[in-house]
Amino acid sequence: MPLIFRHFALVLILFTGINAVIAARRVPTFFATDLQAQTDAARFVWRVAALLMALFLVLEVLTVASRSDSPLCFLPLPGVSGTRAYIAWGMWIGWIGAVTLWVVFAAGADRVARFGPLFARGAQPGYAYNSRIVRLLTIVWCVGSLAIPLAMPKSDRLPMTCSDFRVGAH
Repeated sequence: MPLIFRHFALVLILFTGINAVIAARRVPTFFATDLQAQTDAARFVWRVAALLMALFLVLEVLTVASRSDSPLCFLPLPGVSGTRAYIAWGMWIGWIGAVTLWVVFAAGADRVARFGPLFARGAQPGYAYNSRIVRLLTIVWCVGSLAIPLAMPKSDRLPMTCSDFRVGAH
């Protein structure tokens, strides 16, 4: 498989960093009169970026360590079994569960509603999302993200080499 696909998680890290820089540069415009909001917004942008980059870095390390062809080998795909499947489902459920719990039960919905437009292309200063809609869409995303891999048809063949861990094998 081409090198770009094998190390696609690094591409995702790069694009996440670029988007974080763009969003951080918008902070002074969005919250021109509120210095506390500027600080909170900048912190939100960099924490979101750091969490996403950490997830992608874990995918890269797992891909390299297992000598897999793609970070997709660590997504809960049909036909994947063994150690990689346990890791994939653990990461998938952990990530989705943590984000959903933070948005629905903690202050996540309010923070995403307030600071989320920094990531939108056409958002104007002062614009905010509705917190209820953020919660609803997060629940839909959570259910869909867990249900889709379970609903996909099983396949004996994946488009890439995703055999179980081959650490030390040549």
